[in-house]
Amino acid sequence: MRCVNQWSIAVLQDFELIQTPWIDQFKDLIGETKSRLMFASPFIKKAAIKTIWDARKSNFSIVGLTSFKLRNFERGASDIEAFKDLLSIRDVTLKSLPRIHSKVYLFDSFAAIITSGNLTPGGLVRNLELGMLIREKRLIEDIGSYLETLRSDTSEAATITNDIVKDAESILENIQRPEPREIDYLDEMERDLFRADAVEDEVFQGGTDLILTGLSGWKKDVFECLNRIPKQTFSLEEVYGFELHLAKLHPENHTVKDKIRQQLQHLRDIGLVEFSTKGGTYRKLWV
Repeated sequence: MRCVNQWSIAVLQDFELIQTPWIDQFKDLIGETKSRLMFASPFIKKAAIKTIWDARKSNFSIVGLTSFKLRNFERGASDIEAFKDLLSIRDVTLKSLPRIHSKVYLFDSFAAIITSGNLTPGGLVRNLELGMLIREKRLIEDIGSYLETLRSDTSEAATITNDIVKDAESILENIQRPEPREIDYLDEMERDLFRADAVEDEVFQGGTDLILTGLSGWKKDVFECLNRIPKQTFSLEEVYGFELHLAKLHPENHTVKDKIRQQLQHLRDIGLVEFSTKGGTYRKLWV
């Protein structure tokens, strides 16, 4: 019985329940991190990235898994500036996974946090979040394997680059944003996590004219073709139906279908199109 109790105490020391505000624990762990911070968070805000910069004591690498969608920026759930700040450092990899909902933080291989909180001031300080700080070695390894699997999923994970951020910013710069004001315990910009119609709220509401102002060349031409498809979902073959039209616009290009696929990939990366690997169809993320 005594051995069991000693084992139980040892196990309990490897786990700690955390709740908001948990920013102090987060900063302490950032300060201990020497090689790599890996995280999954659908939403990212500039203030939370500044927290990382201010707390770090080593120039560790960063791997971030998130949801890069125009709608997230439009409603203020994420900041485009947060991505610019992250990409300004040398050793960073950012991946966008449209279906990501996990909130996980892995500090080297000595600690991990699984929580309901995003990498935002709401997730770290304001909202009523609950999570678990883990120091148990085998579980940390499993968490790391999970994040690596998501990162390596080439069918779904798209690399976020400076070019993608720049294109998204060009579309977003003319959006009329609400005036900042005091925010309640539950950050209003993150309330949509709990909404029944969260899938519908992935759709950018700014309109096609606003999108077109931020696109040019092939990207703009392919987007205009997609906009002429009356349905919200469409197939690759339907886009190929515009091959002759696009060939006339770009007579110098003799691989129009390849170019169409490339532009669909880019429109997916900036959060305007979603691809379903099961159905082989695309979904428009704008109205």
